[in-house]
Amino acid sequence: MAPQMPSRVRRSREEVDGDEGSQNAIPTRPAKRSRTIHYESEERTLEPDASPSLGEEVDRQHVGRVPGTPTIVSERGKFAPGAIVRVKLNNFVTYESAEFFPGSNLNMVIGPNGTGKSSVVCALCLGLGSSPKNLGRADKVGEFVKHGSRDAFIEIELQKRSNEHENYIIKTRIIKDGNSCEFWINNKKTSHKNVLALVKGFSIQIDNLCQFLPQDKVSEFAALTPVELLHHTQRAVAAQEMLDWHDELKNLRKEEKSRQMQLEQDKEQLMNLEKRQAGLRPEMERLEERIQIEKDLEKLKNSIPFVEYRDARLRYQECKEEKIEATKRFRALESQVEPTLRFVNEKDSLEKELAKIVSNRRKNLQHAEAEAEGLLTKVDDWDEKIGDCDRRIKVVLEAEDKRKKDLAKVKRTIIDLEARLREPAIEFNPTEYNQNIRAIEQEIRAIKATITELEQSREALKVKGRDLRAEQDRAKQALADFDSQAGKQINKIAQHSRDTATAWKWVQENQDKFEKEVYGPPLITCSVKDPRYTDAVDSLFRSSNMLTITAQTQSDYKRLNNQFHSAEMKLAEVRIQTSTQTLAETIGRPLATTAQLNSVGLDGWAIDFIDAPEPVLAMLCNDIKAHKTAVTLQDISDEQYEKIIRTGIPSFLTKTTSYRITTRREYGATSTQTSGINRAKFFVDGVVDTSGRRVIEENLADLDRKFDSLKREAKDITEKIAQYSSTANPKRDELDALMKEKQQKQKAYGEQRALPGLLAREKESLERLETSSSESRAEIQTIVKEQDIAGLKKGEHVMKHIEQINQIIACSEELDEAEIRRIEASSDVHALRERNSDIVANLEMERTRLGEIEAQSKQATLTARAALERCKDIRRGAEERDDHESLEYFSSISPDRTVETLQQEINSEEHKLDFIQANNPNAIREYEKRQVDIGRLSTRIAGTEGELGDVAQKVTEIMTKWEPRLDTLIEQISQAFSHNFEQIGCAGEVSVYKEDDFEKWAIEIKVKFRENETLQLLDKHRQSGGERSVSTIFYLMSLQSLARSPFRVVDEINQGMDPRNERMPVFSHHTEITA
Repeated sequence: MAPQMPSRVRRSREEVDGDEGSQNAIPTRPAKRSRTIHYESEERTLEPDASPSLGEEVDRQHVGRVPGTPTIVSERGKFAPGAIVRVKLNNFVTYESAEFFPGSNLNMVIGPNGTGKSSVVCALCLGLGSSPKNLGRADKVGEFVKHGSRDAFIEIELQKRSNEHENYIIKTRIIKDGNSCEFWINNKKTSHKNVLALVKGFSIQIDNLCQFLPQDKVSEFAALTPVELLHHTQRAVAAQEMLDWHDELKNLRKEEKSRQMQLEQDKEQLMNLEKRQAGLRPEMERLEERIQIEKDLEKLKNSIPFVEYRDARLRYQECKEEKIEATKRFRALESQVEPTLRFVNEKDSLEKELAKIVSNRRKNLQHAEAEAEGLLTKVDDWDEKIGDCDRRIKVVLEAEDKRKKDLAKVKRTIIDLEARLREPAIEFNPTEYNQNIRAIEQEIRAIKATITELEQSREALKVKGRDLRAEQDRAKQALADFDSQAGKQINKIAQHSRDTATAWKWVQENQDKFEKEVYGPPLITCSVKDPRYTDAVDSLFRSSNMLTITAQTQSDYKRLNNQFHSAEMKLAEVRIQTSTQTLAETIGRPLATTAQLNSVGLDGWAIDFIDAPEPVLAMLCNDIKAHKTAVTLQDISDEQYEKIIRTGIPSFLTKTTSYRITTRREYGATSTQTSGINRAKFFVDGVVDTSGRRVIEENLADLDRKFDSLKREAKDITEKIAQYSSTANPKRDELDALMKEKQQKQKAYGEQRALPGLLAREKESLERLETSSSESRAEIQTIVKEQDIAGLKKGEHVMKHIEQINQIIACSEELDEAEIRRIEASSDVHALRERNSDIVANLEMERTRLGEIEAQSKQATLTARAALERCKDIRRGAEERDDHESLEYFSSISPDRTVETLQQEINSEEHKLDFIQANNPNAIREYEKRQVDIGRLSTRIAGTEGELGDVAQKVTEIMTKWEPRLDTLIEQISQAFSHNFEQIGCAGEVSVYKEDDFEKWAIEIKVKFRENETLQLLDKHRQSGGERSVSTIFYLMSLQSLARSPFRVVDEINQGMDPRNERMPVFSHHTEITA
């Protein structure tokens, strides 16, 4: 609850509504007849000023109907079809049981807040099947059930049509669990869909704000744009076909814009294509000339195989004739020299046979040598085997020597072990030793445990001592700080927050770690320039504001925040703010200048009376709005208060009172909260805290006493530790000696008990060594046998090697004999050829010439075949392309043309081709493709132009039907609107804002509330909230006579009016209508 405001401050609308005894309350006329309301099963009659109350019906012309316009109520006192005749509620919101009987015309419910007016509106909405979303309150229907009940019932009776027998009674049950509803129509259970169909049949539009305006949807209605207002108005008062026409016009205009845009794009694209096509023509001509040259060049290159084939055939015929002549000459010469050559050939054959014999005998010699080499290798292998046997025998003999030495050693060991076995048995009792050891260890552990406990106690005393020493240092520093400025500041902060004092001390010690200077709390950085304003300025601050540390960068803010909340400091009550803008940027444009403030009785803004570093002042502007709070030392009059309200100043301070003004812009409502100003508690200087020094000194003396006591305790513990340590050392020596004695006896005892086993193992070794003697002799005999066998094999292979050497000698002699005979035959052949060299040369020359002719003939044949295959491929390709010109050309190649002349022509054409360069090789393909695109685009442009004509014709047809009816409808609304404004001495007008785009058609409401003004558009910038509220009310009233719905609802019709507008003739006009 806000504190009680002074009498001079205007009361809010709620106070006016609830103050029935006030002389300023709106008087109401007595009702012509009373209504009966059933509430909580008790029947009573309501007086006109009771809450809630239902006024009597009045003539429709009082709600804005222009004489002569049609109305759905034909005469006074009769209900229109679909009108609400009765409403009955059970367990709904605040109502346990209530029944209402509305009149047939205007019904107004007046009462203070919380009396259930809006609950009736909610019941109408839900009872007619609409969603709770249309109310702007709860989202679930179950929330409308009265607290403590499981379900709620709404019963609404609607007036029947003239041709029907009974009224429609819609009964709705709201089930809290599950948020579900059940519906009945005339006591027959039905579906939600059927209820909605019935309501729609009576043209009841709960979702239309122009027909059904709940309290929580008033701001939404006020926020409707002129375009949305036109849509809702048509839904409320126009036939459905007008809405359909408007939607169709919007869609047609969108379609027209879309097609027009497409048409412009197509035309622009067509123009670009045609320009590019014209620019490509010179390139096309060059490319066509180049293509023709390339075709001629290809034809010349393809002619070469045909000429090559022709030349190859001619050469083949020539070679054929030359071969016949050469063969005749060769055969004749061969017949002449045949006897001589026969003898030479015989000698040559003999030489060749002898060469073969030489080759075979050489192979035999090589084979014999290889056999001899293999036998020599085997002799070496057997010789190696004999040497290996010698080495094995040596190893066995060495092992035998070692066995004899080991045998002697084992025998001596056995004698020694048998002598030790005859010695007396050693006595050893481990249990006794263990008991003695454990007893000593237990004594040592007890001493160590005692020492550990004492050391822990001493360590704990050291920790306490360090803590006490730290507290002593802090106390001494705090005592020294009383005499320093920084110390005084820290102490001043510590009086309000020890965490903040610790934080500020850390900041002072670490200023070099920040990007910019960090400022201390306003408690130590701020002061009031004029002491007279100290109480007023001090009232702006709370402890949190006064203890705020100011950083100038986000990085410094994060560093401070992390440090103060770290595990090291753990400061929970430190407040940090960031001031990144300058003071001028933070203040911006002031709400009023100093002169304007002085004109309404204010001395200036609070920020002007505070002395502090600029970043701290900027922080205070953001934190306590010091730049938006005005200050004065004088009380203000009512006239000055009104001026302050109009100036828009949100808060101001006098010497004794703080004023905070709240404005609800959506309703134009204003309220003021006041509170008293106490004496300053922060900006108080000159007070010396002597009690703080005394407390610190007493604390320091107490810490000294505690520290001395700890030192004494620690000294006693140290002496006890030394005493116990001196007792433990002899025990440890005794334990070590006993354990050493035990180990020695245990070792000797174990060795004596192991003697029988050792003796048995040594005897086994003796037996094994004696047995291994015969095994060594047997192994030597086996090796000697192997060595004898190897000697016999070696001798056998030596004999074979000797035999093979004799075979080599025989083969060598046979080879020498054959080689001599071959040399003699070769000499004879050489001599005969020398004597007949001319004859042989002539014969060889003819044979060579014949071979050359045969080679030339074969080459001509191959060339002709290859050329023929190429000619066939070329003709086949031309036939597939139907290139008759090329076929004819290849068939009529001139006999004078040779491959050389064709190559010269090819070089000439290639030279021409080099001079004709095509910058765009794809020009022809692009040209043809672009020509197709131009044709298709031209066709599409023609089609789009035709479609645009059809759309324009449809728009014209619909406009001729829709626009006149809309103008007539808005004119009727405007007449009623103007009539209502005339009743309160003002002026108003409603018109249609028209544009080429049907999406932008809107309703323009123009009003004039003052004589020296002209009609102005109604918006949030020109009129006050109360004036907009009045205009909205009159606009809704102007729709009444044209509404297709049997009833309309506006919850809290005076919402947004200030007290002045509620008292002016507007409300009187409404009261007259109600009465």
